[in-house]
Order: sequence, then structure tokens, then C-alpha cells
Amino acid sequence: VMKNKFYILSIQPNTQVEEKALIQKLDIADDWIQIFPYTFIFISNRSSKEWFNILKPVLDVQLFFISEISNSNRQGWIPKWAWDRLKQGKNSFIDIEQ
Repeated sequence: VMKNKFYILSIQPNTQVEEKALIQKLDIADDWIQIFPYTFIFISNRSSKEWFNILKPVLDVQLFFISEISNSNRQGWIPKWAWDRLKQGKNSFIDIEQ
């Protein structure tokens, strides 16, 4: 069994993304949050290649980037609620609306 990993997904801003379809795909992850417009952090045991294949049909011709990130070696200036949820790890993410 593969260990859950944190990933970041960034979608090119100002693109036409069908939000409902994207959320349905992100719901495949164990949990996820939206930290900025077009930027999501999610937890999954799947590989980035598997996530590319999951998201590509929904994102169609949009430019996007998926990468594994470290939950212990990180820095940035994001809302406090996002830091709190990242510190808690799996099962701490709730709704994207904050």
C-alpha cells in the first residue's frame, strides 16, 4: 500500500474550467483544499502521473501542473486556516469555502 502524499495542483489563471467536474475529480483524493484561485493542495496515495490522467479530461487543453510537496519542509505566506489544516495532515481538510 502506497503512503498518502501531499500534492499541489496549479491551473493556468483565467481559464475556463468546469468547476463541478473538477470538484468531482478532486473528490477522488482523500482530502483537498483550495488555497488560491486555481491552486489546490490534496492528499492521495496515487502518483502524479495517475492524477494527470484523472484531471486531463476535465482540464482539457488548459495548462496545469501537479507535483508532490512535502508537508514538513514548506514555507509560504498563505491564510492561517490553510497552515492549520496542513499541520494537521490527513482528514483535516474540510470544505474549500473559508
